[in-house]
Amino acid sequence: MLTKRYLFLALIGLGFLIPASAQSTAFNCPSFNGNTSGACSVAPSYPTPSTAFWSRPGGPVSGSAVDMVSVGSTHNAYSMFYSTTANIQAFTTTFTFVPNGWNFTFILQNDNTHAGYEGPEFASGASCEAGFYQDDGTDPTPDNLFAIDFDSSWTSGPSGNPFTYSAVNFYEQHESPCNPNDGGVHWWATNKISTSPVPLTSPTGTPFTTTGDTYSATVTYDGATVTLNLYDVTAGGSCPGTSCFTHAWSNVSIPSLVGATTSYIGFTSGVGSGSPQEPSQYPLYVKSWSFTTNTPTGTPTYTAWNARST
Repeated sequence: MLTKRYLFLALIGLGFLIPASAQSTAFNCPSFNGNTSGACSVAPSYPTPSTAFWSRPGGPVSGSAVDMVSVGSTHNAYSMFYSTTANIQAFTTTFTFVPNGWNFTFILQNDNTHAGYEGPEFASGASCEAGFYQDDGTDPTPDNLFAIDFDSSWTSGPSGNPFTYSAVNFYEQHESPCNPNDGGVHWWATNKISTSPVPLTSPTGTPFTTTGDTYSATVTYDGATVTLNLYDVTAGGSCPGTSCFTHAWSNVSIPSLVGATTSYIGFTSGVGSGSPQEPSQYPLYVKSWSFTTNTPTGTPTYTAWNARST
């Protein structure tokens, strides 16, 4: 009988035989609305078949932005997902958001570990677990995922270094965004990358705070390299330039990580316990979002889903 690891590899091997389509835009939403249908409509409940996006557990539209985590939100995992899967062999996605002092994660996933919390309903793990990770030693940890977490709340190094600046990193299944460990049974340390010169917090070295500014993030994947560009729109930033944070992760096989050449795409967040961190003191807004599928131009040299951890 094939183990789960080798079953993933077999599926991905088949997936790579299917070329990505030429450039096509899955959606382009300069704003959102709370209608029950339409290309940029967002529903606070699922299923609403004609609604383009779904936000859990509530996510009302405030003005033209999705209030993904409202002021006063308490210990929970929050999410917003496109209602159907998209081709993720190569893509460009741009989104604007206002951070809330906790975390904000762009995620691709085909999780199959918790019925009722899968697909566009995915959400897992509060607090530093950022809505995509959980490990209590009994329930299975979410699988088949690739996540880029923007962190305004947790320490920055494997030894629990004090918080000095907002940070970012990408995570696979079974990798925890928590540093230090929040009690995960199978936890191991991962470094976080400072977002300097683009702080998400104010004062810069104070966790659980926010500038309240609007940020623009663009994630580009060519089939092997993931590149993130981030800048503060409100402060007049732009990319490229001195006001831009940019980082590239090389040799990344996203189809291997999510277990297919298509996946659900969305955002997650988590709010945890402790005063003044809970309830959430600030709202987390998603203001705009576009996603375009491209033709892959790069090829990673591995296909194992857990290549980083091993």
